Amino acid sequence: MMPLQRGGEVSKARAKIGKVLFTREDIEARLDELAEEIEQHYGNRELTIVALLKGSLFFTVDLVRRLSLPVRVDVLEVSSYFDSTSSSGGIVLSNYLVRDVRDRHVLVLDDIVDTGVTLARTLELIRREKPKSLAACAFLNKKRRRRVDAPVDFYGFEVKARDFVVGYGLDYAQRYRNLPYLAVLEKQPTARGTSRRRAARKKPSRRPRASKKKGRSSPKRSSARAKARRGAARRKGSTGSRRRK
Repeated sequence: MMPLQRGGEVSKARAKIGKVLFTREDIEARLDELAEEIEQHYGNRELTIVALLKGSLFFTVDLVRRLSLPVRVDVLEVSSYFDSTSSSGGIVLSNYLVRDVRDRHVLVLDDIVDTGVTLARTLELIRREKPKSLAACAFLNKKRRRRVDAPVDFYGFEVKARDFVVGYGLDYAQRYRNLPYLAVLEKQPTARGTSRRRAARKKPSRRPRASKKKGRSSPKRSSARAKARRGAARRKGSTGSRRRK
């Protein structure tokens, strides 16, 4: 089992659905427009769609139903998040169920293009099969998160780089795919973390101790030294007087 990616992970117990970005009605209206854009581009030519599972499942089904041109559908299962909220930068290819695409018009459907690593490597893999044309369509696009050049020819919506979104096929740890809308996943502070922060605010600050100045001694030490000096002087004086006698 792959470990969670540090720095972008959100505890399942603290995950919470936040702001709804696009409603069911928003998504359906945009899919109508997107299907029209694709049909204008390809005309009546047969189109081979390669869906990247699992995130693009809902997107693929609803989009293909709106297309009137001849369509073939293949699937390719890849992953780059591994139960985290940030892309790992690497991909795992689980199932390759793409048939012969040589000399065919291929359109890759993805749920979201983030860093671009997954899409770029997928296109590279399919390009080796020598299709007649190759394009990409994403339900969501995060342009500012790009790490590599991954061309997106068609997309549904653009979302902010900092938002981790779920719903309509997109998940966190395999949850929330069934939501009919698209929403931001938020994280909540734990009770332990909250109590620690409150205790830190209430805890009084310690005052630094005053440093002792060099060269000064305590009164007790001064009197003891003075007595020692007087005693030494008396002994010295008595010794001298004895010698003179």
